[in-house]
Amino acid sequence: MAAAAVAARKKRDKAAKLAAKRREDEAQLDQWFRTYDSDKSGMMDRGDVRSLLSSVKRELTKDPSAEVADELLDRIMTKYDKSGDGQLERTELLPAVKKYKSILQQTIQEKKRLKELFERHDADKTKRLTQAELFTLLQEVSASHAVPKPSVETDVAFVIEECDADQSGAIEIEELEPAVATWLKYCKDMPPEPAPASSACSLL
Repeated sequence: MAAAAVAARKKRDKAAKLAAKRREDEAQLDQWFRTYDSDKSGMMDRGDVRSLLSSVKRELTKDPSAEVADELLDRIMTKYDKSGDGQLERTELLPAVKKYKSILQQTIQEKKRLKELFERHDADKTKRLTQAELFTLLQEVSASHAVPKPSVETDVAFVIEECDADQSGAIEIEELEPAVATWLKYCKDMPPEPAPASSACSLL
């Protein structure tokens, strides 16, 4: 009987938590629609969603000028506008915002990791990675992404050529994210090196 009572209490507690979460979600939706539903139609068009997601981004990034990227806004609208009418209804809006927050949080964490990576390899603290510093950074990246180790002659030279926007001969913090992404794509696009011929084959 005691076990049954505990199970029943847990079930009630779970139901109460779910009900509280639903009330919280509905209150949040009410607030969003009061603030961002410009024509008070009960649905949000692309402009309304842009305003809402930009506000979410400003809150998460602490950047008062932040705006949702057009490409990401398009992806969100396409994925969550189930009726295809160019607007998000209440049932569509909450999962859309949750997904956007998840993407933003991942981006924020990635930027933090890149900043820490940059600072580890900026040995002379000039806020620029020399070719030697970039080489050690790419070595660390290669270990965590399971790609071949870089070489100064090819990989480092390639990254500098492709991503050194101000042609300083070094990579600055603002250039690091595209530099790492460009190099990883370069590694994945490179055909694998042919395996050396075995001694057995050479005897045939």
